[in-house]
Amino acid sequence: MEKLKVLMIDDDRDFLELVKMNLEATGRFSVRTEDKGSAGLAAALVFKPDLILLDVVMGDESGSYVASRLRNNLETNAIPIIYLSGIVKNEEKVMIDEFLGGCSVLAKPVSTEKLIAVIEETVSKD
Repeated sequence: MEKLKVLMIDDDRDFLELVKMNLEATGRFSVRTEDKGSAGLAAALVFKPDLILLDVVMGDESGSYVASRLRNNLETNAIPIIYLSGIVKNEEKVMIDEFLGGCSVLAKPVSTEKLIAVIEETVSKD
């Protein structure tokens, strides 16, 4: 079975490494990480991920800006996005989901099991 390619864009390098290690340990995912929105945009074109995990608030560019750039590019506009945010509480997710274009939003910290469940649900919608 081919591994699901996940691109993770987040400015927290420790979080990137932890999630990458946990996802890849399952043997079901190949994960590429980028700690800047601009680098994530370039990586999406080269890596051609099946799904993108995207931080909402980053130092160089906001997650919504990165997502809009991805949506406006014919090569990346169909890639599903799951937002990860340390500023969104689980209770606020419904309100935020609509604001972020209907993409799933997970509050950090998120368990590996929950993240995998949302990844699988999101990818199966396509």
